[in-house]
Amino acid sequence: MKCGVSAILLMSLVCFLSHAQTKSIHFQSGSFEAIIAQAQQANKYVFVDVYTDWCAPCKKLEKEVFTNPHVADFFNQNFINFKINAEKGEGIEFSAEFEVNAYPCALFFSPEGKLVHRTVGYFDAQAFIENGKNALLPERQIISLTQKYQSGDRSEWVLRNYAYALLAAGDGAAVKVARELLEQLTPAQWHQPANWELIRKIELHMDSPIFSYVAKNPQLFAPYEPEYSTYIHLVTGRAMFMAGRSQKAERLLLLKQTLKYYLPQDSARYLARADFYFYTMGNHHEKKHAAAARYLDRFCNDWQELNEMAWHYYEQEHSEELLRKALQWTEKSIQLHKTYQNLDTQAHLLYKLGEYQAAANVARQAIDLGKKQGMDTTMCEELLYKITRK
Repeated sequence: MKCGVSAILLMSLVCFLSHAQTKSIHFQSGSFEAIIAQAQQANKYVFVDVYTDWCAPCKKLEKEVFTNPHVADFFNQNFINFKINAEKGEGIEFSAEFEVNAYPCALFFSPEGKLVHRTVGYFDAQAFIENGKNALLPERQIISLTQKYQSGDRSEWVLRNYAYALLAAGDGAAVKVARELLEQLTPAQWHQPANWELIRKIELHMDSPIFSYVAKNPQLFAPYEPEYSTYIHLVTGRAMFMAGRSQKAERLLLLKQTLKYYLPQDSARYLARADFYFYTMGNHHEKKHAAAARYLDRFCNDWQELNEMAWHYYEQEHSEELLRKALQWTEKSIQLHKTYQNLDTQAHLLYKLGEYQAAANVARQAIDLGKKQGMDTTMCEELLYKITRK
């Protein structure tokens, strides 16, 4: 069959595009010992992805990041890449030897097989490349920063980079190191961009003087909105969660006094949220509903909080009054940010209320949106099947 030049060029282009779309980090097979031998011969660093079969962030990393062409190019050019299952075969002993206890875990080894850097958890493509770059630079490797810190080096450069390295590794010592750096500076320097970045990523405790300063001086951090408001919401939410889990009334009282002091300009919203956490996490049936309605109706602008409480009501409550209140929360959540999750919750609530046609309509919307977002829509599809059977 005769083929013209244009046809050949077209076929070549199709092949090229197909290859580009399937580009991914190339992981070598074999044993870890063989990988190190290969690295020594090539004089290249080794990247090891430690994962488990049940780890959702591991799957997300593999699907979204390892297949990113920029990530693939960087890691294929600079590393010998290797994957190992922490719960199977060689991975069991490997994980014990290198103290891997959270997943996904990225371990980086020198060409000689020495562990020099590590990170824990999911990172987007850009951050994952930055982790790889840090692993290649001796001055940014967590092992060398640890040595400098332990030898007494408390320079700003070491403390800043060591805090970030510990944070990426999932090490709680990041807070201690970051505080050492911030305490070297004056409070007036804390709202400078580099220091604000450190605070918002690491200082997540309400009882620290650093948080106190940040909360009491919102005008200094106004240029960082909406990150500033998100940060305050996160830190106070953590404190509220801990108070709710304790179920100690005196702890709730102390927290509310602290919130009044730190955030007098918006104390009503924060006090309502504190009651919401405390009473919904304990055995306070009547107070739970009153606290939930007060906070979610009047103050909440977080679509996830609204959706989570609505789903809780779907699972736990049976009265029409409470189910319709939950339905209002899904409507508010959808207005803030329409997602598969809140549409799915709304469809389930409508079904439980016996409004089958409306439930089916919302379920179809949820499934369509969920598939566009690449989500698992099985639960909503099962609901739609039940409705159509009726």
